[in-house]
Amino acid sequence: MERFLSNDPARHPAKIQAFFRVTTQPIPDAFLDRAEPGFYKPKMTSTNAPRFRWILTTALVVGGLFALYLDAQKSVSLSKLPFSPSRSAGDLIYVSGQIARTPDGKDVKDSVASETQQVMENIGRILEKNGCTFDDVVNATVYLNDINDYHAMNAVYASFFKDEFPARACVGGVDLVFDFKVEISCVAQPSR
Repeated sequence: MERFLSNDPARHPAKIQAFFRVTTQPIPDAFLDRAEPGFYKPKMTSTNAPRFRWILTTALVVGGLFALYLDAQKSVSLSKLPFSPSRSAGDLIYVSGQIARTPDGKDVKDSVASETQQVMENIGRILEKNGCTFDDVVNATVYLNDINDYHAMNAVYASFFKDEFPARACVGGVDLVFDFKVEISCVAQPSR
């Protein structure tokens, strides 16, 4: 058993040489624009076949993962996603992050202003179903793909509030789902 575990080439030189052997074959001049002396193409042997299988397997796995990523970014109806548009806890209404997708599943991606408009309309519909208005929103979180869109988003966002603005955090530089530029979530407390 010890002789197979040893790294000493003197103990089993034929196995070590076979493991590191790479046979080569010259490439015909017809395949080269300018043949250079000593330029050789490796020939597939039993010693480098496992390496080739590993490279091929790795390429297939990476390709499959990329296909899953693209599939995850396909547009789907919001009703089919695994979260609720809103939930209540005590006297608070938590509204999930909203993106610029219309109720019939169409994406609004014309500009940051149009995305924000659609997002706020979506939030308004959810608030209304829960007996609230924008005046009942006590906290909001805004996610922007690019923080440079802050002012364009803010102009539309502010137009939905009459009296007081809610407490708010704004995070920029976020990769948003389905390549949207704006996502907003909020918490509301119905007025009595």
